Amino acid sequence: MGIPKIPIKKPSSAPVTEQAPTPETPPANVPQQHPSSAPTMAPQVSAPKPAPSAPKPPVSRSGILSRAKSVSQVSLDNLCIMINGNYGSGKTTLAATGPKPMLVLDVREEGTKSIFNVEGVDVLPIKSWADVSPENPESIYYALKNTDHGYKTIVFDTMTQLQNMAMEKVLEGTNKTLEDKLWQEWGAVNKMMTFLVLAYKELPLTKIFLCQERLNNNEGKAAEQLNPMFGPALSPGGSLGICPAMDVIGHIIIDESPVLVNNKPVSKIQHKLQLRESRNFLAKTRKPKEFEAPKYIVDASYDDIIAVIKGVYKESAKA
Repeated sequence: MGIPKIPIKKPSSAPVTEQAPTPETPPANVPQQHPSSAPTMAPQVSAPKPAPSAPKPPVSRSGILSRAKSVSQVSLDNLCIMINGNYGSGKTTLAATGPKPMLVLDVREEGTKSIFNVEGVDVLPIKSWADVSPENPESIYYALKNTDHGYKTIVFDTMTQLQNMAMEKVLEGTNKTLEDKLWQEWGAVNKMMTFLVLAYKELPLTKIFLCQERLNNNEGKAAEQLNPMFGPALSPGGSLGICPAMDVIGHIIIDESPVLVNNKPVSKIQHKLQLRESRNFLAKTRKPKEFEAPKYIVDASYDDIIAVIKGVYKESAKA
């Protein structure tokens, strides 16, 4: 007999689906837990915080670093202020509102007649460059630096005349005059004037430098080369060394404008101090950027300038 063939069942090509396991029925003798009594997850325990580190020792700055201090401690008592303007514009009158006692160095101006009734102001006539030169141990500079003089403000009236004195000093012993070409001599004068300003700047008192007005010639210059039309009557080279050392540069103009008096327009002469630079006037005020300087201040005073720097100037207060 042959071996009988056993039929082989072919696997189905249909996909096989897994059946979810049937939950087991707990034994009858084991009580079932109510869902509300199910055990909860144990709260997660955070890692322990590291122990606080020991406080850092105080910073110790020695040597030259010991002179460093917070900018919030910078004083406004020792400003360098330059005021430019034409003759009779009120430069000396404005300067006389500064902190007292005050020393005015009258450099051939004799403009102090306008402030003869102001208390706390002394006037010292300047006869030569040697009177103010920081290189002369007998000069006013060393008297202010080394003695207990009590002055809070020094005024140079004017720097324009002082520049002329410097040129006279340079031309001593030569045959040259102001009519000659003095390129090298002007270079020497610029250095003398800049050195003087930087030296006096270090003195612990307010410095006010008055200058006559100068009309700059912008004819033939490109737009990016234009200078403000009006600036200090100093040589261009002298201005480049002196003006950056100033905290404030203001320009006084005399303006005759109608104002309302009893609701009627009346022509009135006003002395306006410009503190914002424009195409017409060289001016600046070192202050935080968010503090906006007014376009001008009528009959300005030293306190007005300080208020602008601090950002608290109110034009209504001048009315």
